[in-house]
Amino acid sequence: MDRLRSSGDIRHVMTAGASAGTQTVVVHVAIPRKPLPETSIQGASVSHHRIAVVAGRRLGNAVQRNRAKRRLRAIAHQFLDPGHADRSLDIVVVAKPGIDQGAFPQLCRDVQSAYGRACQRLVPQTDG
Repeated sequence: MDRLRSSGDIRHVMTAGASAGTQTVVVHVAIPRKPLPETSIQGASVSHHRIAVVAGRRLGNAVQRNRAKRRLRAIAHQFLDPGHADRSLDIVVVAKPGIDQGAFPQLCRDVQSAYGRACQRLVPQTDG
């Protein structure tokens, strides 16, 4: 899973994609503007996700923001596995105030729940 680095790409995901939230996170998903390369593992095509984790100053000082981002990146790499997806996605996970209050298993459930609901809301863009 690669990182989504460009502010333009992150803005595109947050405005053109679908989102869902919980008390601790908001997950935005979108189909990439440019097709991402698909990799092949043992002859099978595997989708390719890019992810960005956002933690604003409302979360607290730099230590609290970095801790929140580390936790969310760990969850993303563990649960948002592109090998199980039928298409490539750009994903932005936004930490909300209070994220440091919950236990890690609850945060995992929140991210999975928000991701699932955002993917359901995502309508494929058709040309024409």
